[in-house]
Amino acid sequence: MKKYLLLALISWGMMPTVAAAADWYIDLAAGVSGAACTTAAPCLSLDDTLPVGFVSGDTIYVRGETTDSMMVDSSLLNGTADDPTLITAWPGESTPTLSHLTNASLAITVGEYITFDGFIIRGGDVGIEMNKYNGTTSHIVLQNFLVIENNIGINLNGVSNTTIQSSTIGGNTTSGIDVGESATVQLINSVIASNTGQGVNILSGNDQVAVYHNVIADNGVGLNMQTATTSTAVYNNIFYTNAYAVSYEADTLAGADYNDYYANTAISSEYATLAELQAGLNVELNSLEVDPEFVDPVVSADRDFHVLATSPLIDAGYDLSSVVVVDRDDETRPYGTGFDIGFDELPVVPMPTSLKVKKITAHQATVRWQIASGYSVTKYKVEYSRKKSFTNPKRVSAKTTKKTLTKLKAGTKYFVRVKAVYQTDYAKYKSAKTTAKRFTTKQVSE
Repeated sequence: MKKYLLLALISWGMMPTVAAAADWYIDLAAGVSGAACTTAAPCLSLDDTLPVGFVSGDTIYVRGETTDSMMVDSSLLNGTADDPTLITAWPGESTPTLSHLTNASLAITVGEYITFDGFIIRGGDVGIEMNKYNGTTSHIVLQNFLVIENNIGINLNGVSNTTIQSSTIGGNTTSGIDVGESATVQLINSVIASNTGQGVNILSGNDQVAVYHNVIADNGVGLNMQTATTSTAVYNNIFYTNAYAVSYEADTLAGADYNDYYANTAISSEYATLAELQAGLNVELNSLEVDPEFVDPVVSADRDFHVLATSPLIDAGYDLSSVVVVDRDDETRPYGTGFDIGFDELPVVPMPTSLKVKKITAHQATVRWQIASGYSVTKYKVEYSRKKSFTNPKRVSAKTTKKTLTKLKAGTKYFVRVKAVYQTDYAKYKSAKTTAKRFTTKQVSE
């Protein structure tokens, strides 16, 4: 899971000490303005945290649902590069939901070094509005958001160093994400789907917009880019079943490659096929037109854009290790020999090696093995049997790279093998099983 810095370094003369950052609590439905902003006495709005002692690097926890706008219009909520402010869901509570019908549900008109984590934004004119109306708006992170059923999902105007990641932006009427007159904007590891107009609409006047590792599906236009915008980079995305996948202007791109285009009505209004786009603009030269093999791409509440283990997009992407180090599920990128295309990096679980059996007695034996470094393993499964065929073997689990087998039969030949398992919230991944190791327990001493 993501971790955030919750300590702020303060100095006292020449002897620095460390002070724990504070936590503040907001209840959008039942909070009280002027309260202490504690779990027992939650506040009603972000502004309420300022008079009670908020400082840079603090965490603000939010719960409840409201039809009022959540406003960030004061630089007093700013964090710093070393101590960003975190505004996130209240632990153990349902996801906070903002649903303003006419204005922006979440409006950020000034702010620096603030991370918002885990909100639902739905049913408004503009779901999230970010601009520089009251000052500089930069180094804002929106992550784990569900932005649905608005007119415009997210509108960025005049911001810089802003990241939208690991979110779902879908079912919005005009567009999922609009980006205008902004610089250094990153859209990463997200699902942008079923927006009637554009999924991502990069308007004129932008510089350095990065679109990395997203699934962009079922939109009118998946990614639309206007002229007078520069240095847009588009890598490792899946464009799936859009009416038009992209609308590119040649002079807007810093690079576009290693994307997958599948089942779109056309690549663009100018180029019906990927081959035509490649020839016309000399981009997407390593991109693919193959079935991504999603877990469940059918439009429903259970739609799942994770890829199957047989997907041709595994290890087929561009190396973005300088920018993207985890996938949407916080799993390390890359597993295997390369980056997977899309938001999902399918874990590779290495087979254990160096299987040995030690400390053999009449009724016990200790099995040891090794695992390659750099991979995540949740547990190991040890199988042992008196038959080389492993018919009806006994199975035990281990959390470390050794396991003592007990209640063995004296003077008996056994076979043992091990596999590694990595389990996430979404799936269980298993390694191949090791070659079986044979051992014989000792006779009982007379």
